Amino acid sequence: MELDETRETTIMAPQGNHTGEVCMVDQERWAEIRRLRQSEQVSISEIGRRLDLDRKTVRRSLRQTTWHPYQRTAVTETLLTAYADVVRARAKSPRETLLAK
Repeated sequence: MELDETRETTIMAPQGNHTGEVCMVDQERWAEIRRLRQSEQVSISEIGRRLDLDRKTVRRSLRQTTWHPYQRTAVTETLLTAYADVVRARAKSPRETLLAK
């Protein structure tokens, strides 16, 4: 005997942005999370399974009153910050650097 389980799943692929990062919850997906929770009374875990998201991501999306795209905080200090002028100077004249060797 086989169990014939019909389960409707809605898996939406993550969308990439111009920086190469993947946006897990775009505006369409955010609206789908809210619709499933409010209209269909689907549990957070089930929404996560249907949309292939972690339940913490689903909870965070439900807490937001409006959709906000993911924004990575800008890194101001790096290991090369002290040498930024030297790096920029070398980057301006790569041909001269190669010919000098």
